[in-house]
Formats: sequence, structure tokens, C-alpha cells
Amino acid sequence: MPDQKTSSSEPLTDKQFQIAIVFIAGFFVLLGISLIQYFISGSLEAAKLVGAIFSGWVGAIIGFYFGQRPVEQVRQTLTEERARTKELTEYIKARSDEMWKRLEHEEKEG
Repeated sequence: MPDQKTSSSEPLTDKQFQIAIVFIAGFFVLLGISLIQYFISGSLEAAKLVGAIFSGWVGAIIGFYFGQRPVEQVRQTLTEERARTKELTEYIKARSDEMWKRLEHEEKEG
């Protein structure tokens, strides 16, 4: 079931990534234009404005995509541990039933 969820969310993730790339590229284009304006006019007002408006958003986007990989790794580890815990629980239940049957059998004989 996790494979179906992953495959259905891939187009959404891909679209989000494309939007993020466009946004970051736009930021660098505007920053470049404002720096060119600085060299022409000597005023940093445009660069300050672009930096103030977009730098927080660009930082959030970069943080999201760098933070996403560790979260996926933790999710995968938890999924594996849940499966392992379920297997161990079933094994313990089977052994417990077996032990109770032996005890009952020994009580009847003894």
C-alpha cells in the first residue's frame, strides 16, 4: 500500500519541485537585475527590496527540500520497524500459546 501512495504523490511532488525551481530562478534573475541597476545607478534600494521580499521564501523552499530527505528516511525506518514488531509479536503469541499448552499438559499429567 505505501507504494501506491508514493506513486500517486509523485506527480504532485514533481509539480511542487518545478514551481520551487521557477521561484528560485526568478529570485536570482531579479537579484541580478537589481545588482546591474546598482552598478549603473549606485543605489542598492532595488537589491534590498528584492532580498527583503524573496529571501525568506527562497530559504523556506531550500529548507523544505533539504529537510524532506531525512523525513523520508525516518518514515521508511519506522515502516520497517512496525513490520518487524508485528512479526515479533506474532512469534511471541505463538510461543506463549505453545507454553500454556505445555503447562496445561504437565498439570494434567502431574
